[in-house]
Amino acid sequence: DVSKGTIYDVPGIIAKMKRPLIMVLDGEHNIDLERMDNLTVAIGMINQIQYDAMRKNANELVTEKIRPPKKRSLSSHPHHPPSPAYKVRKSLQEYAVKRTNEIASFSALAFACKNDENLRHALQKAFMTCCVDNRRLPFFAAFISNEDSFLADSEREPESKHDFITGSSRLMLFLEIISFRDLFGVTPIQRKLYAAKRIAFKFILPQTQKGDESNNNNRINPQFDMRSMFPSEQISKLAKSIEEENIT
Repeated sequence: DVSKGTIYDVPGIIAKMKRPLIMVLDGEHNIDLERMDNLTVAIGMINQIQYDAMRKNANELVTEKIRPPKKRSLSSHPHHPPSPAYKVRKSLQEYAVKRTNEIASFSALAFACKNDENLRHALQKAFMTCCVDNRRLPFFAAFISNEDSFLADSEREPESKHDFITGSSRLMLFLEIISFRDLFGVTPIQRKLYAAKRIAFKFILPQTQKGDESNNNNRINPQFDMRSMFPSEQISKLAKSIEEENIT
């Protein structure tokens, strides 16, 4: 029972629990229509899909398209997704107040994520909202880290286990890129280059040992090797930009 916990200790408590972990969420959450953000909308869409799955076949599930406003508030984070349209918030408000997981239809959600572009769009915005919100990020990071531990302990082939890229590593790279973009316009060119090299060699590019630059076979792989996520053309382009110190 973490009902009396705080934002500082709840993620740690959940992360330390033995997996698989069954979480029971109970009750409703009061939601002001004007304060509904992209994460709330995503929750509403998921709840709507779950309730609709009880009444009809999952193949017939349809969610309403989210159309962001033409102008973004100047007070919003530069990379924070624009607020959902009023029509979308209004239509999902009754579903978004639900905070129970008693109704669970994994097949319906999986089908919707695969075939419903609107849901994928909402989940992408919700993901960005969690990443740029310092209140939500600790919960999100703790959840992903716990999922990594669960997957690492599960039965996996040795080859695939070696190539497996954890969710926490992906999140780490994404947060590094967000930070780099946020500070790009106010950072001196030399510090931009330093930051770009640090990120590149940490996640994507192999690094030659000092004093042995001529030996291409004696390179150190990135600490978090994520090269398999990117096309070889993009990796080559990045390596060329780093080598030529051309960060634009």
